[in-house]
Amino acid sequence: MWTENWTGWYKNWGGKDPSRPVEDIAYAVVLFFQSGGTLTNYYMATIYSANGTSGCFLSNKNATSSATVTFQGNQYSLPAWSVSILPDCKKEVYNTAKVRRNLDRAKTALEALIKREEKKRKVMESEVSLQRIQM
Repeated sequence: MWTENWTGWYKNWGGKDPSRPVEDIAYAVVLFFQSGGTLTNYYMATIYSANGTSGCFLSNKNATSSATVTFQGNQYSLPAWSVSILPDCKKEVYNTAKVRRNLDRAKTALEALIKREEKKRKVMESEVSLQRIQM
């Protein structure tokens, strides 16, 4: 059982608020699963197979350098201190170091949607104002 996956922690009186980047939490969680929950597996690639299907984890434990690895004939770029998940052992669908980038993309898309909706609302409000004037 894993109970200590916090984004922050207790602080000393008057001290800074301790915080942990979301990428590090994602890395720790995926590494936990990659290691079978024991955190003792230090291999570059872990393959799980059942009923003829496989899922793979590729990890780069170097804290400062990205790595390009060849796995089953395919090349993968692994950012420093990250784990990639390949549900079919071929296509990366998730990498722990890319969490922030995905959040940034989602935020940008949401902001664009909000701006479009605000423009629509302003157009509707001006049309309603014109209708009132014409009455």
